[in-house]
Amino acid sequence: MSRKTNFFLTMFLAFLLMLMFPTALTTVLYHNMNAVIKEDVQNSSNAMLRQVSLMIDSRLLEVEQLAAQIAFHPKINHMFSRKETLGALSIYQYKEIMDTLSFHFATNGFIQDRYVYFNKQDAVVTPYAKSDASDFYNIYYKYEELSESDWMKFLKNSSDQAGFLPAMNVAGKSTGGSGRLITYRRSIPIGMQGPSDGAVVVLIDTEQILKMLSNLESANKARIFVADREGRLLVRSGADGQLDEAGLDLDKLVEGKFTEYPESIGGERLMATKYVSAETGWQYISLVPHSVMMAKVNRTEMWALSLLGICILFGLLGAYLLAKRLYSPIHNLVSSILKRDSDDRNRVTAEFSLIEETLSKSWRSEEALKVVVDQQVPLIQSNFLNRLMNGIVDTQSLNEESLRFMGLRFDSDWFAVVIINVDDFRQIKLDNAEQQWAMIRFVISNISQELLGRRGVAHAVETELSRLVLLVNLHVEDEEERSVYLESVIDELKHVIENRFNIVLSIGASTIRQHYREIAVCHSEALEALEYRIVKGKSSVTYYREIDQARERARYYYPMELEMQLANAIKSGDFEQADQLMKHIEQMNFHSKQISLEMGRLLYFNMMSTLIKIWNDTSERVQHLLVDDFDPLRRLSNCSTLIEMQEQIRVIYQAICDSVIAAQRDPGAILVDHIASYIDEHYADNSLSLNSIAERFDLSPQYLSSFFKKHKGYNLADYMTRIRVERAKLLLKDSSLSLNRIAELVGYAKDAGLIRIFKKYVGVTPGKYREYMKE
Repeated sequence: MSRKTNFFLTMFLAFLLMLMFPTALTTVLYHNMNAVIKEDVQNSSNAMLRQVSLMIDSRLLEVEQLAAQIAFHPKINHMFSRKETLGALSIYQYKEIMDTLSFHFATNGFIQDRYVYFNKQDAVVTPYAKSDASDFYNIYYKYEELSESDWMKFLKNSSDQAGFLPAMNVAGKSTGGSGRLITYRRSIPIGMQGPSDGAVVVLIDTEQILKMLSNLESANKARIFVADREGRLLVRSGADGQLDEAGLDLDKLVEGKFTEYPESIGGERLMATKYVSAETGWQYISLVPHSVMMAKVNRTEMWALSLLGICILFGLLGAYLLAKRLYSPIHNLVSSILKRDSDDRNRVTAEFSLIEETLSKSWRSEEALKVVVDQQVPLIQSNFLNRLMNGIVDTQSLNEESLRFMGLRFDSDWFAVVIINVDDFRQIKLDNAEQQWAMIRFVISNISQELLGRRGVAHAVETELSRLVLLVNLHVEDEEERSVYLESVIDELKHVIENRFNIVLSIGASTIRQHYREIAVCHSEALEALEYRIVKGKSSVTYYREIDQARERARYYYPMELEMQLANAIKSGDFEQADQLMKHIEQMNFHSKQISLEMGRLLYFNMMSTLIKIWNDTSERVQHLLVDDFDPLRRLSNCSTLIEMQEQIRVIYQAICDSVIAAQRDPGAILVDHIASYIDEHYADNSLSLNSIAERFDLSPQYLSSFFKKHKGYNLADYMTRIRVERAKLLLKDSSLSLNRIAELVGYAKDAGLIRIFKKYVGVTPGKYREYMKE
C-alpha cells in the first residue's frame, strides 16, 4: 500500500513542481506592473498639480503687479508721506485716489476688488467709495469667519511679505449679498522696516480658483487644497465635513511625494500628492480616494490572481491526469486480481495481496453499505427534487426505475408546485432554534402530504430555513376539477396549520402543467406568486393566474389630484380626511382590483415620494414638536409589504398632523393660516400680488415673503400659483368652459399666462390635460 502511495504521490508532486514556474512568473509580473502603474499615477498627479500651479501663479503674479502699481503710484505715495500738520485729506484728494484705483484694474476676472487702507486716517478708499475702516467692514466687506478687530490687525501688519487671508464667505454691498474671497495684503511703504502707514488690499475671487481645480477634481474624485508658503490653508475644493474635523496637517505630507494620507474619511483611505510652487511658495495638495487612485493596480491584481488561479487549476488537473495515466499499469493489475480465483492470489506479490485483502473487506462491508445508502435515500431524493424543480435534470432520461431508486413515485402527468413560507409562529417553542424550525417543517410537511395525498402525491423539499417547496402530482382527470381541488386543499392546509398550530403562512402556487419538463416552469411560477405577498401582505395565498390577470391591468390608482388633497390634509393637520383618502387608495388598488407586483412596487415608491414631499414642506414647522428619533423614511423603508407600509404611513401622518395642530397654536402660524385663507378666497382676483397681500395685513412685502416661507416651507408666490393651478384642474373637467374663461376664473387676464404656468407645474398644457381627463 505504501508503495502505491509513494508512486502516485511522487508523480503527482513532480508535476506540481512544474506549476512553480508560471506561479513565480505571474508573481514577478504583478509586482513589476504594480510598481509601474503606481509610478505612472504619481507622475500624472504631480503633472496635473503642476499645471494648476502654473495657472494660479500667473494670476497671482498679476495680483502682485497690481498691488505694486498701486503702492508705488506717485499720488498714493504722496498721500502716505503727507505730513500730519497739513490736516486731514480733502474730498478732492480722496477722489484722486479713487480715480487712481479705477485706472488700475484687471480684466481676467481673477481679481474681485482692490482698496487702500490709510492707517493714520483710519480710512479705506476703493475705486467707488471712501469710508472709515469700521463702516467699510460692516457695509462693503464683512467676513463671516473674521471679526472686525482681527481684520484690522491683518491690515496693520507691518510685515514686508505679502499676507493672505484664507477663503472666507464675505457679505456686503460690494459682493451683492455673499461671496467667497481670498484677501491679499501688501503693507505700504514696500521694502521699508518699521510700522506700516497702510496697506494695499486685493480681493481674489475663489470661484476662479475652484474652476481651475474642477477638472482635476472631477477626473479622479480628488479633494484639492491650496495653502500659502507658511502652510496656512487658503482654499479647497468641495465641502467635506469629515475632513474638516480631522484637519489638514501639511507636515504629514512629504514634498513632491506620493504617500498615503494618515487620516481617513468615512473609513476610506486617501492618497496624497503635494506640489510646492517655486515662484510663489504656494503649496498644492490633492487627496484622492485610495479606491480611485489604485483602480488600475486593483485591476492588475485581479488579472494576475486570475491568471495564477487558472495556471494552478489546469496544473492540478494535468498533474492528476498524468499521474493517473502513469499509474494505469497498477490499475490493470488490480483489475486482474479481481478476475483471479482464490488459488491465483497466492502467487501475487505482497503489495497486491494487501490490495486483495482490502477488496475482501469491501465485499464484507457491502451489506453495511447498502444500509447506509438506504439511510441516505431522503437526502438523495431531496437533492434530486431540488435539481428537478430548478431545471437542471435531463427529464428525457427519467424512468420508473430511476425514480424508484430515489423513493419517488409519479402516478400521473399533471404537476404543480406549491411554496410555503413561514411568516410567524408562536405555539411551537423549543430551546434549540434548529430543533424548533425542524419541528415546524415536520408539521407542515406531514399535514401537506396528508391533505394532498387524497387525490395525488406531494413531495416536500426544504430549500430555506423558513421555506418548504411541495411538488404535487395530481390524480384528477378533469382540468377544471384539478384547479378547484388544488385551491381547496391549499386553503384547507393554511386554515389547519394557522388555527391549530398558530403558524402564520404565506403560500404561492403555480398553474397545473403536464409532463416532467414543465416542473421547472411551475417552480418559477410559484416563486413569483409567493413574491406577490409584498402587495397582499403576510398570511396570504397567491395563485400565479392572479398575477397573469393583474399584469393585464398595468396601472395603479393614485392620481395627482388625490395626492395633492392628501398632502393638503396633512399640512393642515386634518388626519381624519387624510385617513379617508388613504382608505380610498387602498380600496381602489387592493379591493376593487388586483394590481400587479410591479405596479405595487411603483405605488410603494410613489407613496414614499408623497411622504418625502410632505415631510420636507412641514419639517421646519413641526420637527421641534416630534421626538428626537422620529425618522419617517427609515420607518417606511423597514416595511416588507405594502400593507405594513400603509399602516406605518397612517402612524406617521397621525404624528405629523398632531404636530401641525400643536404648531398652529403659535401666533405666527395662525397669521400664516389667515394669509393662506385670504389667498384661497381671492385667488380669482388678477390684481392679487405680494404687495396687495402685504398691504392687506399691514406688513412689508419683504417681511411677508420671508415670514410665509419660514412657516410654510415655500414662497408665497409659489403657493398662490399652485392654488390657481389646482382650481384650473377642477375647471378643466367642465368641457363647456373655454381656456380664456378658465384663466379669468383663476386670476389670469389671458389664457397665455395660464398655459405657461400650468405647463411649468403640471408638465403638460391645459388642453393636453383636458384630453387626459377625458381618456
